[in-house]
Amino acid sequence: SAKANIQKNIKEYFDRTNESYSQFAKAFGVSNTSVKRWINGVCSPEIELLPYISEYLGISILELFGLPTPNPLSPDEIQILRLYKSNSVSIRSKIQRTY
Repeated sequence: SAKANIQKNIKEYFDRTNESYSQFAKAFGVSNTSVKRWINGVCSPEIELLPYISEYLGISILELFGLPTPNPLSPDEIQILRLYKSNSVSIRSKIQRTY
């Protein structure tokens, strides 16, 4: 279901980052409790937050919902982009200067 996929994607984000629930909650103007409820599948984020959440997670809105998304990039290229997006601005600028 869409709710389960949203829950999975948000949970996976926390599994791979060191971000706190409070940092994530602050980015969307919600409480820590709301974020915990999303992760535990008690409820889902408000619909107007979904585009912002997908952008924050570095995935498309289709991926957030667990739907197939046409992508001309290879899986390796997608992984490189996700790693790039998850890095700090200083690391990004070093990468840009290299390439």
